[in-house]
Amino acid sequence: DEFVDFLFDVPRPEAAGSGIAAIRALHKSGGATEGPVSPPAPRDLPELDRQPLERCTTVSPTSAAWEADTGGFYGPGSSRGLKSQNSCMLAPSNEGKQTEWAVPTAMDRSLLREFLNLDQNGKVQAEYVWIDTEYTTDGHSFDLCSKSLTLDAVPKTAADLPIWTYSGEDEGIATEVVMVPRRIYRDPFRRGNNILVLTETYLPPCEDTDEDHSGPTHWNTRNACDALMKRALAAGEEPWFGLEQEYYLLDAKTNWPLGWPTDGFPGPQGSYFCATGAAKAPGRDLVEAHYRACLYAGVQIGGINSEIAPGQWEFQVGPAVGIAAA
Repeated sequence: DEFVDFLFDVPRPEAAGSGIAAIRALHKSGGATEGPVSPPAPRDLPELDRQPLERCTTVSPTSAAWEADTGGFYGPGSSRGLKSQNSCMLAPSNEGKQTEWAVPTAMDRSLLREFLNLDQNGKVQAEYVWIDTEYTTDGHSFDLCSKSLTLDAVPKTAADLPIWTYSGEDEGIATEVVMVPRRIYRDPFRRGNNILVLTETYLPPCEDTDEDHSGPTHWNTRNACDALMKRALAAGEEPWFGLEQEYYLLDAKTNWPLGWPTDGFPGPQGSYFCATGAAKAPGRDLVEAHYRACLYAGVQIGGINSEIAPGQWEFQVGPAVGIAAA
């Protein structure tokens, strides 16, 4: 429970750079170093990863309306009695402040399990999942986001789900972002009839139209991929794709890869690839849990294996036809 932490979303981003540099150093050296070694400075990372980050704060339509009456900045659209999108202004940001994630806190999970057994009175919990930005925004992650919606019945297809919104930003402008459901997965966390909903993000609809949304946000690359795959299928092609994701598990207390010595490096990398046993494949219980959760959810996961360093693992999705891999 204390090390469920991936390299691309760690409690303290500044420490993650040291881990990356250490991993690269291990790959280049091909093995262990002698004596205690401190994590190297992240000199091989992009400049963005070491500079103070600046992110604008977005506002909800409700708070934006109040601000408009008091001389503040305006919200995203005139359909709510506000000025047009061109009048939107950036909310103040904390310039020069380094991003800090919350400190992982151990909690008694038996309490959650007790309440998850309560009856839901026929209701369904739908967790909408979306990507809010791309890597170049903060240099650390892709901002995977989610929020929950209560449904009266189990939807048969993604088209049966309501289109939803959240207060976000596009090209630095505060705006309402529209979430369009695209795929339904069984929820391996809440279980029962509850679901995970993969959504795509779109800009709000233009004024004086009956449309649900405008074009895709600039980080919604799935939309263009889907259109291309449909054209290929219509032309009689059957494009196959397989995805591979390598990752490191980090110890939440040390921010060091799981199974690595706290004052140095592990042994030669050839000892860990597709290895077995606690001394060569630390974290397997977590990896197996992820594997089973993907199968339960309906993800087309193809397999898993340990990689060339302790705490490094890999999973594959596919082969799948067209957009089904994503």
